[in-house]
Amino acid sequence: MAVTYRYDELANRLMTRCEGAVTKDEVLEHFRQLGRDSRLRPNCDVLLDLTFQMGLPTADQMNEIAAYMEDMQYLVRFGRCAMIAPEDLAYGLGRMFQGFAWPMFTAIEIFRNTVDAMGWLDGEA
Repeated sequence: MAVTYRYDELANRLMTRCEGAVTKDEVLEHFRQLGRDSRLRPNCDVLLDLTFQMGLPTADQMNEIAAYMEDMQYLVRFGRCAMIAPEDLAYGLGRMFQGFAWPMFTAIEIFRNTVDAMGWLDGEA
């Protein structure tokens, strides 16, 4: 699977990584996994690493993913989302995601590196 995650229970932070040519079905399966993960607490922050993401989903696919996320809000409530997008393609994907998914997070920011993304999450804890 090209979408992997780990959950830091102490920090209440979900760290997700997208690698390769991630498909819409893989993203939806990732959210189904999150919905079944009983460790996740409300308002968990998300660190979304798009460093190794290849290709962009279509706007329709992003809209479908955001709609799925909205439908599952009763299972998983997210806090802030910091996206790591060092390359222009990943940054564009992050901006598209930001536009579609902003209602599901308390805040979304895109960063070019991990240090800045983690600093933002840690600084506004």
